[in-house]
Amino acid sequence: HKEINDSKDILTYLYLPIQRMIAYDSLLKDILKLTPREHADYGKLSHALQSLRDVQYNADQRAKQRKNIDKVLEISSKLLFEDQDTNLALPHRRYVFEGQVNRIFSGRHVKERFCYLFNDLFLCCKIKKKGKLVIDFKEPIETLKLEDMPNDEDFRYLFKIISAANEYVFSTPDKDHWIALIHQCIKDRAERDEAMVPHNAVEESSRESLINRIIGWSKSDDAEQVLYEVKALAHVLEKYKIVNVLQPTYYHGVL
Repeated sequence: HKEINDSKDILTYLYLPIQRMIAYDSLLKDILKLTPREHADYGKLSHALQSLRDVQYNADQRAKQRKNIDKVLEISSKLLFEDQDTNLALPHRRYVFEGQVNRIFSGRHVKERFCYLFNDLFLCCKIKKKGKLVIDFKEPIETLKLEDMPNDEDFRYLFKIISAANEYVFSTPDKDHWIALIHQCIKDRAERDEAMVPHNAVEESSRESLINRIIGWSKSDDAEQVLYEVKALAHVLEKYKIVNVLQPTYYHGVL
């Protein structure tokens, strides 16, 4: 038995397949450039390159999802949940931004707060000892409106968040960034809400079309043509499944 002196750790070996995909992408791209379009292998090379890039996209999206889940869980671990109905770790939830702000109350007194923006939720927290946080308030993104406020004698960088039932005034040097990101989250949520009905209608139409195709196949005597069409449909459905698994779904919860 021969001892192997290997200084590489497990993470190095886990990353090797990713490195190979990058190398294969470059190799296939170079071969494709040198292959005439009329060559018998051109189509196969193109398909191989696209399939490789689909895998790369899949892996990249999975990594982003994992990173987002870790961030949401990290935030959740800091919270002292007085509100037992609050569950941050939802499958659809994406972390967007965070920062310390001053909340301005009526009477002009100020309290420090730490706020988190998710794609579907604005979360404002009271700062406690040892880095722990207690929820001050939380508001769904779709209920919010924003109002830019001018500086006054006491405060600068003011803006107001207006929900269905409450108004909150904040002061922070990151005001413009907060406003832009919240506006974007509101816009994204509204666009996805508008897309729901057409999406469902298309899905119903696709289901009916598939049923008609299956009935047509059952009446066909051309077994070879039926097999070809089934394989082509299976390829389309497989790509559709990958895209839908990777994209965050707002309809299990929200943007």
